[in-house]
Amino acid sequence: MYISDPQNRRVQQWLQGAHTGQTILENLPAYGIAQDDEGSLYVSARTDAQVIKWRKGKAEWQVVLNAGLNLASNLFVDRQRTVYVTDESYRRIMKIAEGEDVGTIMVGGSTGGGDHQLGVPTSVLVDKFGNVYVTDSANHRVMCWPPWSQGVGKPGTLIVGDHDSGSRSDQLSAPYDLAFDLDENLYVLDTDNQRVQKFLIDKNLV
Repeated sequence: MYISDPQNRRVQQWLQGAHTGQTILENLPAYGIAQDDEGSLYVSARTDAQVIKWRKGKAEWQVVLNAGLNLASNLFVDRQRTVYVTDESYRRIMKIAEGEDVGTIMVGGSTGGGDHQLGVPTSVLVDKFGNVYVTDSANHRVMCWPPWSQGVGKPGTLIVGDHDSGSRSDQLSAPYDLAFDLDENLYVLDTDNQRVQKFLIDKNLV
């Protein structure tokens, strides 16, 4: 298990049954963590505008993206080892293909509550069809951008929630993270409501 420890500026590895962790990265404002199918680890350096990669079995870290971010938070890595990172301050999702060191804007890029905008994106997930799901914490919603509607100014589809914070089963309050299970049910960490919600997603809406 890998743990991001931003306050202590480090990432630790905890082996099963261990009572202490091993620091594998230090002196960096580590925040989001993701792992690819080869076991390589990706970390966002929240205030350093970086995404870095640690190849399994190697001693050194590699800079994947070194500019163009402001308050990078959570990450997602797909099967092609393309990295997606939430850029909270610039209200967008950045995409970095394997082998490239320049990111492209996947969705968002302007502040607001429109279908083409983001308030504060906090996490991103990409399904096997290439749909990009984003928790938009400031707008209390989860949005989705299908492959044919991705890029600056392109509209997304509202999946869960609305612009108003609420505690009903169809509402969210400052959602922070999301995940899918093997049956493609969506789970959302609903921060201010102190709960995790499960949603059945109609893929025909995407």
